[in-house]
Amino acid sequence: MASDKFPIPRTVERISAAFPSKLMWPRQSLTKLEKIEMTQIFVEDEKPWSNKHERDALAAAIFAHNKIKPLLEKISKKACGEKANYIAMSTVLKGISIDQSMKQFNNGGQIIINEKKSLGKFRKQKRQRS
Repeated sequence: MASDKFPIPRTVERISAAFPSKLMWPRQSLTKLEKIEMTQIFVEDEKPWSNKHERDALAAAIFAHNKIKPLLEKISKKACGEKANYIAMSTVLKGISIDQSMKQFNNGGQIIINEKKSLGKFRKQKRQRS
């Protein structure tokens, strides 16, 4: 998950907490000009977004991708296919090293994300309302 704002809006934090995701954000909010420049590659004849919020979401996704791109390039040098996907997910989501992820994969490892941590806030809210 990614945000184009700093500080991160509370809604974005809540959505991120509901999914097995890592939240990424810039050190300072992206400016309108930065967002336009980042998304310019997707504009040909017509903009593929309906409003500025969709454009900003695309800019946030591009920002997050650019932030982890060096890590993904390292992984692609060491592995490919299913193994590379496993290593990328476990390295980014769980914060473990590439080498440790490779060992886990070779030993038949699975990515287990703590469901309680990722869904806890929303489940508590639903229980209170019932």
